[in-house]
Amino acid sequence: MPAKIAAGIYVFSQLGQRMQFSAEERAAWVFDTCRDAGYTAIELMNTYANPANAKLLQERGIKVPAVYSGGAVHEPDLAAKTIPAIVGLARSSLDLFQIEAIDFNPNPIGRAKSDVQLDNQAKAVSELASRLRELKLDLWIHQHAPELRDNAREWRHLMANTPAGSVRVCFDAHWFYRGGVDVMEHLKLWLPRINAFHLRNSTNKIWSESFGPGDVDYPAIAAEAKAAGWNGWLIPEIAWDEATVFTRSLTENLRLSREYAEKLFS
Repeated sequence: MPAKIAAGIYVFSQLGQRMQFSAEERAAWVFDTCRDAGYTAIELMNTYANPANAKLLQERGIKVPAVYSGGAVHEPDLAAKTIPAIVGLARSSLDLFQIEAIDFNPNPIGRAKSDVQLDNQAKAVSELASRLRELKLDLWIHQHAPELRDNAREWRHLMANTPAGSVRVCFDAHWFYRGGVDVMEHLKLWLPRINAFHLRNSTNKIWSESFGPGDVDYPAIAAEAKAAGWNGWLIPEIAWDEATVFTRSLTENLRLSREYAEKLFS
């Protein structure tokens, strides 16, 4: 199975808050570090999706398979604003980067969503997927811990009430783990819909400095994916807790994350 690997850049947001960078300096730092770690593709966050960064990425030979964004879609008035905004992001990103997909995470609201709000959300996500299909783009749905509480009530509702053929999944196993649900159960349930994996691990529940062995059984995940002939995107997206122990540079941690992902899945 050929590996398609892109760098996730959330960790740069964590580190960048401590640094006095202009927007261009920050982008150049992100792209140079990923390139030096051996990546030829990056999943961009929506705040990086602009013409100046398109030029910087082209100069470095880095492609962009997907752009990530959140958005509120649990109420009709919110969805009426979010859907056009995401479609606009998709159009501009298609022109700038020739993306394949939008990676979307419905916003949490700080508590469990009501049944009506979940119905609104599923309807809006289905509409968004349809609008993106008109652009020949995929919609990947990402998840964090809030959607996975109460035995993944919100996540299961979204998956059950959206079309499997157009609402695809960016599977973040570690958020399933932190959400307190059975990672392998959900992997097997949603594998036919998965177009990408976000890859991160922890040791004793503390995020590791690089993607590698740890609390989540990624060899088992990779074995399931390979048995199914899966060939989507692998996106090492490391993140660090306050208690994370550092022994290497960010470039080295990104490189080791890429190499471990390649070894597991290819």
